[in-house]
Amino acid sequence: MGKGVLKAIANVTGVLAPAEEWHFAEGTTREGFEEWLCLLNPQDRAVEAALSFITGEGEVIPHAVELPPHSRSTLHVNHLLGPGKDVSVSVRATAPVICERPMYFER
Repeated sequence: MGKGVLKAIANVTGVLAPAEEWHFAEGTTREGFEEWLCLLNPQDRAVEAALSFITGEGEVIPHAVELPPHSRSTLHVNHLLGPGKDVSVSVRATAPVICERPMYFER
């Protein structure tokens, strides 16, 4: 494929159950990369999720999300944080949820 085409690599282990805490290391919003955060709420009620993005410089950037019942919410980290950031993220929810962090990059 030609330059500028986004490629994806998946390396995941399925989870056995939802959890109230999730932690993802070594993400990036550098040029050529797209980082996403997907949150699934299997509950019968809305769930609050508190996200803490930690940059390579040690800056902590908070972000809160309300997840409707029985829904999946997708956040584009590049749009939330801006370009050129190396970032990890911790998610703390008020009830068990399932999270994943897809990463895409240009080849």
